[in-house]
Amino acid sequence: MGRLFVSFCLFVIAAGCNVTVQGKVLDGISGESVKGAEEGEEGGLRLLLKAVKKDAAGNWIQNADVGPMCLMKETAVKPDGSFTVGDVCASSSDYSIELTDKNLFLAETDTIEMGYDGSVPLDIKVWRSPKSGVYMLQDSTLSRISSSTDLRTDFVFKSDQEVKSPKSIKSVPVIDGGKYLILAGKAATHQVIPLINAGELRLGKSANNSKEWVDAKPWSYVGTTFVSNTEIERNTATMVKEKTIFKEKSGRKTLFLGAESYPAGRYMVMEEGAKRGWIVDFGAAQKGPGE
Repeated sequence: MGRLFVSFCLFVIAAGCNVTVQGKVLDGISGESVKGAEEGEEGGLRLLLKAVKKDAAGNWIQNADVGPMCLMKETAVKPDGSFTVGDVCASSSDYSIELTDKNLFLAETDTIEMGYDGSVPLDIKVWRSPKSGVYMLQDSTLSRISSSTDLRTDFVFKSDQEVKSPKSIKSVPVIDGGKYLILAGKAATHQVIPLINAGELRLGKSANNSKEWVDAKPWSYVGTTFVSNTEIERNTATMVKEKTIFKEKSGRKTLFLGAESYPAGRYMVMEEGAKRGWIVDFGAAQKGPGE
């Protein structure tokens, strides 16, 4: 038994399981600690370190060479955001960093490099974002945007110029104060186009109407100002990069649009050429058509 114990100790030492990793999980926007569970509370935030190495193609894969005692280390994140992981084999392997809450995006530090000795605390910044979709972030709460709507296509009267408009306008969220519009994954490349109110108009034939023209009530149009029934101007908006956060790491990306990322107004968020989008107000709640 004594020889077995000595052999085990020598194996652990050889593997390099001698590093204690300490640090905090911090919110990348606010700088505040991300709270873990109270002692004895179940289902709290946990941090996982997994031994990895790069394959011939440069992709991270499991590093089974370090042995079973070094493959994975796990610990709970404490209420003040701190964590401690002992016996990490950092002298023998790189480690990937994972959190059990997958809406915490590790957009800066997601690995520990081989050779890390634990002398410098490992503070991990995270950004609250799902992997994909359109959401609103308020403080630490993520919520889905519920203002999605189909788009209709009409024509300018006596013209072949197309104009798009939302079929409905309801439950429009307001991005003001410290709120952020989250565009994650594929949505990070969506267009943000001004939604312009117009009074009563005569429109040309539409895909939904067999008449040669139709009299339209006051409504909003995507990126279009009506100078008259037959004359329009196209409108775009320029994102204020200094007021915007973009994060990309390991194939994952998120755009964080704050209250000042665009001039105050109402906008349509949509993929180019899409038949559906989301309506969002920036800066303050906006008046609807005819108000």
